[in-house]
Amino acid sequence: SKFKDAAGKVQAELKVVSKEIQDNLTEAGKKLNEELIVAAGVHRRRRLYGGPVAIKNCTTEVVELTFSKSNMSGGKLQAEAIGPDWDYSFDPGESKDFDFFLEVKASGGRSACLTAIRSAAYEVRCSGGAFTVEQVRLPERQKSDSLASAPGLSFSFSASGWLFVYQLGVADCLQQHGITRNPHMRVAGASGGALTVATMMYGCDMKALRDHIKECVCRVNKNVGQAIELRKFILEAMQKFVRDGSIKHPVFQSGRVEIAVSEAGFEATQSLTSRVKALSKGETSIVKGKRKKEFGKTSEAVIALLASATMGISG
Repeated sequence: SKFKDAAGKVQAELKVVSKEIQDNLTEAGKKLNEELIVAAGVHRRRRLYGGPVAIKNCTTEVVELTFSKSNMSGGKLQAEAIGPDWDYSFDPGESKDFDFFLEVKASGGRSACLTAIRSAAYEVRCSGGAFTVEQVRLPERQKSDSLASAPGLSFSFSASGWLFVYQLGVADCLQQHGITRNPHMRVAGASGGALTVATMMYGCDMKALRDHIKECVCRVNKNVGQAIELRKFILEAMQKFVRDGSIKHPVFQSGRVEIAVSEAGFEATQSLTSRVKALSKGETSIVKGKRKKEFGKTSEAVIALLASATMGISG
């Protein structure tokens, strides 16, 4: 029993020491991170967001609104009950939070939830006993010339399959802040990322392109067999959004748009079966990554985009 008591005391002491070491390391890590941020000047680029979230209760019942952080912590921020036909404004003041998780509860365990954005307006509605929260106004789009003359900047967009539709939203934001007018900006992309950078710097309507891609996704959802027909979808997008002569845009002429492709050393006359057999034998050294940035005409850029996005075997 004495041995067990001694072992228990040692174990308890080890837990205390371990906790102290962990706390010290965490604190040291935080301090080092803050020092690095200050040294790099990142604190000057941190952005605080402001603006309230407007909610209107369009039902005939009292509903309870609960706002929480949208990050992993999910910390609860505020809860409020609002009556029928009430207007409510949630304004937490300036912070690094651009959006919040909103949950709406009513009697009988009925509920609805969504991610609410600052400066947007929402309505709580009830139809057939089911509650919904619908967005009725988007935040006012912010525009600036902050990227129009900033030197030394470059952006790259990775391959991401159908998820590159999210990259189009980033590209649209960059356009709104003057990226296409920057004579120094360099961009690169692979696969869907290549399509994003090329259309972004050309000045394409990214929202229209997004809607087109979403239509393609709907077609794939209805017929999974179309999932491999990437060439077809990309060609449709090029025909709709790229015009002859677009390659004369200064950003292309100066070689500041780079499209990443994989180049194989096979003869063009070899069949797909022969190529696959060669690769299965481990002849991967003949596949090389390249970046294309010199285009004599629009068709050459389109071919590069096809090569980057479809791997030469789809569609």
